[in-house]
Amino acid sequence: MTARKNRVSSPVLDGSSHLSGPQGPKPRDWDSGWERTARKVSHPPCGPSRGHVHPATMERPHSCLSVHQTDDPVCLDRVGGRSPRSLQSTYFSFSPCVSRSKCLPHSLSSPRPAGQCKRGESCNFMMRLFGGLIRPLQNKIICQILQHLSEITQAQRCCLSMTTVAKTGVKCLGSLFQSDEESVYGYTQAEWDKCIMGYVVSTGRPLNISDAREVINDVCSVSSLIWPYSQFKSLVAYTFFFFTFLRIGVCQLVNKMPFTETEVFSRADEHFLEDFAVYCALGLQKFNAQQRADKTRVLSYQISALQEEIDALEEAVIPSADVFSLLDFGFSDFDMSQTAMTQAVVRMFLDLNLPQEFNIDYKTLCQWVLSIQKCYRSNVVYHNWSHALRTAQCMFAMLQTKELKSNFSSLEVLALMIASLCHDLDHRGVNNSFIERSNQPLAQLYGHSSLEHHHYDMCLLILNNPGSQILSSLSLNEYRACVQMIEKNILATDLAIYIEKRTNFFKLAQSNSCLWTEEGHRELLRSMLMTASDICAITKPWPVQKRIAELVATEFFAQGDREKYELNIQPMHVMDRENSTRLPHMQVDYIDGICSPLFEALASICESCSPLKEGCRRNRKHWQQLADGGEEEERIKIKGKTDGEREEAS
Repeated sequence: MTARKNRVSSPVLDGSSHLSGPQGPKPRDWDSGWERTARKVSHPPCGPSRGHVHPATMERPHSCLSVHQTDDPVCLDRVGGRSPRSLQSTYFSFSPCVSRSKCLPHSLSSPRPAGQCKRGESCNFMMRLFGGLIRPLQNKIICQILQHLSEITQAQRCCLSMTTVAKTGVKCLGSLFQSDEESVYGYTQAEWDKCIMGYVVSTGRPLNISDAREVINDVCSVSSLIWPYSQFKSLVAYTFFFFTFLRIGVCQLVNKMPFTETEVFSRADEHFLEDFAVYCALGLQKFNAQQRADKTRVLSYQISALQEEIDALEEAVIPSADVFSLLDFGFSDFDMSQTAMTQAVVRMFLDLNLPQEFNIDYKTLCQWVLSIQKCYRSNVVYHNWSHALRTAQCMFAMLQTKELKSNFSSLEVLALMIASLCHDLDHRGVNNSFIERSNQPLAQLYGHSSLEHHHYDMCLLILNNPGSQILSSLSLNEYRACVQMIEKNILATDLAIYIEKRTNFFKLAQSNSCLWTEEGHRELLRSMLMTASDICAITKPWPVQKRIAELVATEFFAQGDREKYELNIQPMHVMDRENSTRLPHMQVDYIDGICSPLFEALASICESCSPLKEGCRRNRKHWQQLADGGEEEERIKIKGKTDGEREEAS
């Protein structure tokens, strides 16, 4: 969306005819060679620079286009800023396969016309390529395209390579495609400063060299990247960009055919290679967008609820909140069926008047709830759909108290309910530490709060899934504000973030200086409400709390086993199964360090939330009694075996 608003002109998409690129810093090893080359080009200088490309653009991520943007040729025109010589440009009036002097009347003519491609003026092959026909390209097809380009420009060989990153993290050129079929499958990982193609793509500088052998002898340390360097005579190379200025590859023509008059590449050849680079970039952009669209369609199918389930929930009579005890902070879902759990969620949204307030279609609400349920993994012991329901119910009960109900806006309530229900979507049963230690893709993708970022992304995926778009009736400003609040609310469930923020919240609570008119205070309170809902299990009646603690310990110890036996690292003491007998002690520490301070501060701001504080205190007494050995007959049932039990069994 940003790219569409702030359109910029890419160097390769600019209408000017010269080829000099960004005048950024050059690698020290190349200075002498490229400076000498600049004086040996086959024609006068091409004029002033066509614009600078900031080096940081090499690090920018790939931009995304939505499916409807890429399928719309008008959008491609806007995004790509087509070259005036493109087939789909309004200025296009020639066939790409006729003489270059006829193709480019505004440019310098070749010393000798390049000739046609022998396929006729209406060359379907290049017309289909330039016209934007995008399909999965095989090596053979790429080879045919390069062969055709060689014919048109009368080059002895045409080469194309895409940028990639080696396992060592070094930027390099990936698979090398050539017009010679025998070497299509060759692979190189040359460093950027060791070859001409690498230099061109790293600097963004197009090159036209009339005597390549001398330059390569002086500069290039890779002698057989494409050919033995002794076979080089002349070459022209051009990089291609996405419309974000991200350089993604380079194309190179080598050796003008010997029957030409000068045996060097002309300005017309440069222009044709420039146009080819433009369409390579546009084609790759559209291909990547289509790949993302295909993946999204597959994922959409995986997260969508069955139509029978949607119809059943839509037609069902939803019991009242009293039937489900939704206003009771002691709520338990252990005796509820899956159907009753989804109905309870619908009831909470209805009682908060959210469908009426935001014009949410009832069937859409039902499908969204069922999709959320489906995206919680059933094989995860604790962080599953039941935990999501308990979290949402606690949030619902707090929002129905007089203090919060009168001060939060409907949009804030909507964001809090969505976030509380979605805050652990697709949880894997391990924490962020395990994600980072095992070097999983989530850690590489997000860096910090990996799981929470993933939960938020899954939440957005479902909200944008056809049939589940409960925010579709919001205005643009409302949608932006709601999504931003959802993101902050979900990220707030990371206990590391909670610990960072809670000091300020405790100060506001102690001094009774929380101002509802201050947005910073409201945001802080929303974050604390998310954490309170997330850990509300510690406030439940003792039988419920004890059972949930067993589930948490089971999940924690399973992670500890994986760390010990798969990663060969010592797990934290709370996740080490050898400490299972110390569970009561760990629970007391957890209550004192995390839970009690939060619920006490929350009760001082919202007196109606005092039952949470009282429930936490009662459960601390029970855990302390177990820790002191006062109730030795009670045993905490943890699934799995300790190392000692494993040895005895063997």
